[in-house]
Amino acid sequence: MSGGFVHLDVRSFFSLKEGAFPPEALARRAAELGMPSVALADRDGLYGAARFVDACEREGIRPILGASLTVREAGTLPLPRIGRRPADASGRNRRLRRTTPASPSIARC
Repeated sequence: MSGGFVHLDVRSFFSLKEGAFPPEALARRAAELGMPSVALADRDGLYGAARFVDACEREGIRPILGASLTVREAGTLPLPRIGRRPADASGRNRRLRRTTPASPSIARC
């Protein structure tokens, strides 16, 4: 690869099932290929950004940060109801019923 080419859609192992290498290895490989810069665009977050920037500075290449975001249509994925009991069909909160007794070790937590 020549010095003018730059990858803009690279994922690290912080993107499960999409990236396989740590941010440091990506920066090192870009430097080996003579790239002036490289972008890290992990899935749904900037989890490896700090490590990537540090590695790029050590390798002498310019880091470009981004994220590949998952977007869904409203209503296609139910959001978790944190801290509230599930509502029944009437919209009222219903009591959760335990089908099996908790073991003593779990009950103490």
